[in-house]
Amino acid sequence: MKICKGYGSTLFISNFDDDFNLVQKMTNVIASDDGVLNRPVDFLESGLAPKNCSDEWTCSPVLAINTDEAVPPRVNTIAIGGNHGHPCAIEVIHYGHGKTCRDVGSVYKDEDGVIFYLVQVPNEDVLTFVSENVGKSKYDYAFVLKITGKLTFVRSGLNTLDVRPEVQVLKYLTPAIRHEKIDLFIIQDGKRKRVIKDEEGETAQIREVYSVINPATVGPALEKNRPKEGYDKCPIISDYGEKMLGYDATYNILDDGTYINDFYIEKLSEATFNSYMGVMAQERRDFFGGGVFRYMPKTLPFTADGVTYDFTKPKSIESAFPKKHYLTKESWTNTDNPPDRFIDILRNKDGNNKLGFALGYLPLYDGEPQVRKNNLSHAIDIRNSIKLYPVFKDGDLKSARGVAYKKYFKIERDEGYYYTITFEGVKYIYCDTFAPAKLEIPIDNNAELLEISSDISYSLKDGKLTVETTSYKPQFAVFKCRV
Repeated sequence: MKICKGYGSTLFISNFDDDFNLVQKMTNVIASDDGVLNRPVDFLESGLAPKNCSDEWTCSPVLAINTDEAVPPRVNTIAIGGNHGHPCAIEVIHYGHGKTCRDVGSVYKDEDGVIFYLVQVPNEDVLTFVSENVGKSKYDYAFVLKITGKLTFVRSGLNTLDVRPEVQVLKYLTPAIRHEKIDLFIIQDGKRKRVIKDEEGETAQIREVYSVINPATVGPALEKNRPKEGYDKCPIISDYGEKMLGYDATYNILDDGTYINDFYIEKLSEATFNSYMGVMAQERRDFFGGGVFRYMPKTLPFTADGVTYDFTKPKSIESAFPKKHYLTKESWTNTDNPPDRFIDILRNKDGNNKLGFALGYLPLYDGEPQVRKNNLSHAIDIRNSIKLYPVFKDGDLKSARGVAYKKYFKIERDEGYYYTITFEGVKYIYCDTFAPAKLEIPIDNNAELLEISSDISYSLKDGKLTVETTSYKPQFAVFKCRV
């Protein structure tokens, strides 16, 4: 494992095989705040770089181009956190408006009598407003999403001239998160060391802690805290307003490139915390030229908008996907055991399986099947964007505690594969088959069976776990063992 720190992004370079390193580029690993966006820790790119590449930064990251994999919780049914804010900010163009940062927190009224707060002054022609809360309460909030006519100054500003929007655009109110911690460490010889330059070790570890801010309280807080002569510089709006949720996560990147998110998120107010994913991902690119195929173990075929879809065996992501469909219990093979992992398989031009990308949840904390089944209405949002949106927990939540993962792994045969996830001294072994197969897996200790489908068997002998099937239908088995 090697960490390379750059400007705005950080490389995590892991051994993949004899010929390639897995290079994963992440952003916001170094604490930053431009006062405009949320800036959570997030993925940018990943790819296989030849080991003889002299400059890791220039190696083509062809496995994935990522724009948004930082997971937002949902509050009052709307995603807020991660890269998201509540979609209640109105950006207006008023050429030469004359407002400055000293006017942030000032209050205006439109021609319908709606109160609006000036929350940002991006430049000399653009202003950002948010309306007063018109919802049932501070926690069950709602906003007016359009300014009617001109805005007339009411109070709390230096420049009292009217605002006459020539153009207005609805956008996220961001930053919507208040960072309390972003730290980067490397584990070397069992000791944790803070990273301030390029480092090598066994495991990388990122700690991120932030609060999600109630959007209904931002405008009033900016007015209340506004100095008599106004702010000396444009305030970061997430520094104002009240906390709704607290997020605390440790991201581990292992020496084989496995990404593990050990997360805890809790409600800090009376707002309704609806759901949390823990992990999500955009589709992988067609690196080998034979297509990308999505497989969802423990699911049944389902019908959406009159079309039947089947992910019980690998399905090409180039084929039709439903516009939006929630995979509810009717589409699980076992209502007591929710689907908890999803795999994209990359094939070569001959149609052979070459590489897998898996993401899912370990059976820990709220992720244990017997716990999760009682806190879950649907296991995944399936959309025609092809992005993977698994759901960890939903309902009227107080907290969510779990461990999620992403994993690239080689596939050397078409009839089946296995991959492993190691966390806190335990190795989880996931096996999938699509035809008669015999998988032989070296293990350090006796393995414990966690779950298995009906037409597959296993045996343990001489430090080897053997998984076998004669079925042409997809089968799976999951084990764990100490390491």
